Amino acid sequence: MNQRRFPRVKCERAGTLTFPTSEQPIPITTSEISQGGFKAMLPERIFFGSRMFVIVELSESVKAQLTVQPVWADDENNFGFRIEDATANWVTFVQALE
Repeated sequence: MNQRRFPRVKCERAGTLTFPTSEQPIPITTSEISQGGFKAMLPERIFFGSRMFVIVELSESVKAQLTVQPVWADDENNFGFRIEDATANWVTFVQALE
């Protein structure tokens, strides 16, 4: 049985995902978030196995920066990401929602 380490919270936020080898960001929308990861809808399929960088808009003027790896995907372009590193404002934001 797969157990989550952190509780998930439903939370839609816009953001962008960037590969280390590309300067062209991909728009994403989160639907569930936690301290350890998040679920997001992407407009296109992505490859697994590499570290990626994500910027999530917490508010109009506040953005969190995350280093992530994709861990699962479904047929509707929803992806699950594990967070490897996050700015302090992400941690504070998620804690406030839990």
